[in-house]
Amino acid sequence: MTLKLVSTATTKLGVRIGCSLLLLTTLTGCSSNVANPVESGDEVAMKPEQSQDESLLSLTPDALNLPPVLKFEGDDVRPFAVDWKHPEGETNQLQENLDVPNVRTTDGSLELAIDRTVQPVSLVLSIYHTSIREIDPTGDPDLVVDCLKSDNSQCAFTMNGAQSGKLRIDHLGDEEKVMSLQAEYYADPSLNTERFVNTVGWIYSVN
Repeated sequence: MTLKLVSTATTKLGVRIGCSLLLLTTLTGCSSNVANPVESGDEVAMKPEQSQDESLLSLTPDALNLPPVLKFEGDDVRPFAVDWKHPEGETNQLQENLDVPNVRTTDGSLELAIDRTVQPVSLVLSIYHTSIREIDPTGDPDLVVDCLKSDNSQCAFTMNGAQSGKLRIDHLGDEEKVMSLQAEYYADPSLNTERFVNTVGWIYSVN
């Protein structure tokens, strides 16, 4: 994996996307005023001894103590923004001097591994049709894809074992582009008075 030294524009892009990510977490992840899981269509796990009424108030999500690790061809892709808390501590970082990895497609497709993971709550891919040298840090992405939607044909995430997942991105073509990947995971249930999700995001260039 070839690493490029980040430009000033890329730093601004990372700060912009990272701050948006942290703001989103503040607004939707760390607030206790979230929608009832039953009303929002989420499944509620019942314990055998629970009554139906009790089950409506209880969630048993898969939670991670540490952020997952994104990999391309066995090498780690360093996250640019992390807002993560678990019962033993927390990690909050926004990289200012970030090496942006340059990943390669094969026949217009790209496969990334996500290790130390469980099923994410959300996984959103933003695509900028430009090079890392020419990206406008104030501009909006050209395409935003929900990788957990079963009906999208461009980006798909599947669990690939007990603690690993695979992210496949198709229809990329040959032109150079920049991607931002943002993921949310359930926080430990003991932290639900403070937050419901943890967040992590990555930036990489593609050719």
